[in-house]
This record gives sequence, structure tokens and C-alpha cells, in this order.
Amino acid sequence: MANWIKAVLSQAEVCAFIVLLDTVGAFGSAVAHRIATATPDAQLASETSTASPQ
Repeated sequence: MANWIKAVLSQAEVCAFIVLLDTVGAFGSAVAHRIATATPDAQLASETSTASPQ
């Protein structure tokens, strides 16, 4: 096989790998965002005791 064909194929492999990593990152970010917005915010309980502090 000619060297230029090998070079073109290796560049195509590198580009495909970069696109794959970008896609995985986008999906991971979307999943993390959905998890973060799906969980309710924690609320602190208010003080209900009527006893005075000692």
C-alpha cells in the first residue's frame, strides 16, 4: 500500500477518535446535567423547639 494512503488512513483514524471522545463528553455532560437538575434541593429544617437555650 502506498505511504500516502497509510498517512490518510491514520489521519482519518485520529479524527474519528477525536470525534468519538467529543461525543462521549457531550453525552456525559448531558447526563450529569439531567442528574443535577432532577434531584431536589436540600432544605434545612427550621428550629421547632420552644425550649430556651441554657
